[in-house]
Amino acid sequence: MSMHKILTSLLLIILNANCLFAQVAFPKFSKIRASDLRTNWERDYPNTPAVILHDYGEVAFELNSRAKVRYTFHRRIKILNAEGLEYAQVRIPIQGTSTRRNRIQKLDAFTYRLNLAGKVMKAGIDKRMVEEVQIDETNWELRFKFPLVEVGAILEYTYSYLADDMRLIRLWNFQQDLPLVLSEYHTFFPENLTFYKLTHGDLSFVEFAQEIYDQPISKDYYFSNRFTSLSNGPFDLRGEAGDRLGGFSIKGIHSVFIAKDMPPIEREPHVQSIRDYVPGLSFRFSDSREREGTTKASAFNKKLAANRLKESELLGLPRLPHQLPGYQWLETSAMSLRQQAREWEAANKELLRHTRFGRQLDKYEELEQRGNRIARRYREPTRKASIIYDHVRKRMEWNGTYSMYASNLEKAYEQKSGSSAAINLILIKMLRGAGLNAFPALIRTRDKGQIIHLLPGLDHFNHVIVVVQLPDQIALIDGLSEVVAFGMLPRNDLNRMGFVIDKDEWGWIQINPEDIFSRTYGSFDLDASGRLSGSVEVTHSEYSAAIERGRWKNDPMEDREYVNQYVLNGLKNSEVYEYKIRNLQETDTVFIASCTFSTSEFVEVVNDYMFVQPMMTRMVSENPFPAVERTYPVSFAAPTRDYYLFGMKVPSGYEVAQMPSPIYVRLGEKGGEFVYNVFQDGEYLFITSAIHLAQTYFSSRAYPELNDFFDYIVAKHGEDIVLRKINQ
Repeated sequence: MSMHKILTSLLLIILNANCLFAQVAFPKFSKIRASDLRTNWERDYPNTPAVILHDYGEVAFELNSRAKVRYTFHRRIKILNAEGLEYAQVRIPIQGTSTRRNRIQKLDAFTYRLNLAGKVMKAGIDKRMVEEVQIDETNWELRFKFPLVEVGAILEYTYSYLADDMRLIRLWNFQQDLPLVLSEYHTFFPENLTFYKLTHGDLSFVEFAQEIYDQPISKDYYFSNRFTSLSNGPFDLRGEAGDRLGGFSIKGIHSVFIAKDMPPIEREPHVQSIRDYVPGLSFRFSDSREREGTTKASAFNKKLAANRLKESELLGLPRLPHQLPGYQWLETSAMSLRQQAREWEAANKELLRHTRFGRQLDKYEELEQRGNRIARRYREPTRKASIIYDHVRKRMEWNGTYSMYASNLEKAYEQKSGSSAAINLILIKMLRGAGLNAFPALIRTRDKGQIIHLLPGLDHFNHVIVVVQLPDQIALIDGLSEVVAFGMLPRNDLNRMGFVIDKDEWGWIQINPEDIFSRTYGSFDLDASGRLSGSVEVTHSEYSAAIERGRWKNDPMEDREYVNQYVLNGLKNSEVYEYKIRNLQETDTVFIASCTFSTSEFVEVVNDYMFVQPMMTRMVSENPFPAVERTYPVSFAAPTRDYYLFGMKVPSGYEVAQMPSPIYVRLGEKGGEFVYNVFQDGEYLFITSAIHLAQTYFSSRAYPELNDFFDYIVAKHGEDIVLRKINQ
């Protein structure tokens, strides 16, 4: 290649990079023109109430006496129809820590619209009407409403704040619930700070560029970080600006990420948390000096890779999450195994020293004494634990806040109310008072998405549960729920793994949910007029029992109403004679609902033939996954088993003319199975149906098999039994 071509290629590369930076300059509150308000965005986005014209995010650092993170955000929205007027109400999430919140330093918001003369009118918000609302222990919202909003208006706001916590940089999403014309995200990271990039969803369409910049630092920051050699380090003396900031600067990397013409987020059923799949970026800080490749061949890492790292002695917990059985460990080049183990251990120690976590468990002897008094008449450890568990969950009312931190457990106990952390730390204290080994375990609830466990940090978690060591099991319990049995967790806790906190027993524990298990038995007589009379009984066990008890707790109803809605599935044209609910309050046993009734709903008489729908009220009539393709994985909280046995006496004078053939369908290797059979024994017909979903996660590539699996079920459940009158 000639020198001319090489220089030309290099010039094109430089120009492309410069163009990218040029087109994403900081979007100041530029003047809105009348033509901007008249632009026909409705033509490009006909089925949406509003469109985001510009989303801008910036993360930078202020290195004064200590490092702080400065966040700046900017958004411009166009209202397209009356439904879009709801976007005049704005809620800005503001993160904080367990001890303090970040405060907005700057907030500006304006409505732009045309007046009767066709001129642009600008109206700002009344800042006296801005509300700051606490959502939970570490999160707040800033709430305000744009004035004078109408269809066709443009809404624009910007805000910034400083954060002390730089361990996790706030997540930036390139996709929103509205169409998005332009999304840009800027990061300014000093070279002396190490950040690991965490990605969400598909980022293949995101444009990316970088440049070097000068990061001003103060003298205090300079000397506190022991930067003693200007000549050998990455520092430069600055001019007048440097004098104002202390005279020093270091090099930094400015990165820009751009996404254009993004469609709105697509919602699909049975997604654990959509936030796992929306394209986005965040960064995690590491204060370790270790770099990639420095410990790859160490004996320490070889032990980790072979799962031979020493486990905790009492519970036998692995120190790293990838050592849990059943999970494929994915290597990350960003952080070595040695560093992961060290940082998880540091996180454990941090919580043990925390005044609102570990220190809480060192106090309040009275709670331990109460636990001892409640359980001392029982000898068996499991019984002791179960009695204390029932006492705490019935006494304490959850205030709706998931949290890892609590204060004044004694006060919360007396007031009979508290956060998730307060309730479960009280439970731990009382269990320990009864002589049981009980430990706190941090989890991330299902609605918050999966744990990115290869990059350590306490910000992964939002809830604490309890681990109890018993002679025959290690039980995981949560004092928030009144409807799950001892040894089971509420549905929102079922998120694969938890991190146990203890001086010696710290490590990772697997969360293995019980099945959602229901069995339905029916016995009926069919008369010559086509009327079925008999009884049906539905038995719910394991998580299925908890689900049904939860229905009663959330929506109390009469027994007959429950039977009509959930046993007979809203069946009309029926006469219910008897109904019964058993074990509604006893969470440690099965939940049973039964009734006797008669109906002609499932039988059609045509001349000398009867067409009978044998699955009756338990029929799967529609595929829960009707879409041919799927974008996101399918995630169930727990495996499912649904068994059905139906017996029917054939009326005198009739014979079986046709009945469905048996079928067996297997879902993947071990994903599940469907078994269906109809057989005759004398004057009785018996129908069995068994649906078992053993697998709880199906990738989008495996989705077609799941779709086909339910197509088989729907088709087979829809087949009739045909009876024919016998000619005398």
